[in-house]
Amino acid sequence: MSEQRVFREVREDELDIVAGIAARAWADIYESRRPVMGDDFFERYYPDWRADKGQQIVNAAKTRPGMVWVTEIDGEVVGFASFMID
Repeated sequence: MSEQRVFREVREDELDIVAGIAARAWADIYESRRPVMGDDFFERYYPDWRADKGQQIVNAAKTRPGMVWVTEIDGEVVGFASFMID
């Protein structure tokens, strides 16, 4: 059975899903900073980085129409891409 794959612009009702994917995707990057910064400074500098990262993607989708796209497999959003043309 083959999978149905679609790459398309994100819809408003998918922004929470995309925000969650963004937080998971950036987890290793942020956590790699923790040993260098130390727990105390890391927590002060990035108190809620997961929510902040997700909100960055949501804001991008809302303010730059057409520049956040999702990949869905069999109707389920599994990834995204965002970009900016300068």
